[in-house]
Amino acid sequence: MIRPETLKKFDKMLAQMDKRDRRLARRGGSFRPTLSIVLGLVTLDQLLARFVPMVWETALPGGLQQAWTLRGWPGLVWGLAVLRFRFFPVSLVAIAVAAMFVWVAARVPAFRMLVWLAGIAIVAADVAVVVIVMQTATRATMQAAGIPGF
Repeated sequence: MIRPETLKKFDKMLAQMDKRDRRLARRGGSFRPTLSIVLGLVTLDQLLARFVPMVWETALPGGLQQAWTLRGWPGLVWGLAVLRFRFFPVSLVAIAVAAMFVWVAARVPAFRMLVWLAGIAIVAADVAVVVIVMQTATRATMQAAGIPGF
């Protein structure tokens, strides 16, 4: 049988923990998710602006002219790189607007998980761009060299 004094101590401990949790929730943790999403978007912007054209210019046997013939995921990456080049100011404004939106949304408890998932998705998109670019360059080089299997 549990003594009443022990139950009172447990109740007091639970109340303190609940008070601490409410205090932490009020503060909000909007800096880290905002920073991760903004850095992820800036990285994606730079990958599309610099990495994709530089790698494909040197690695594709036909240079950037061959990039225009790509289909599937590589074609999508090339299309995004071209759009980023054509609409440079819009991409900067989009990153700034996303930063403000994420900063506000991260302070709302209902949207915190969505903000973290968006950060993970953006980092995954960065990785996907690098993988697609490298894989496309490798396959095109192997095909041009006549190495079977690619």
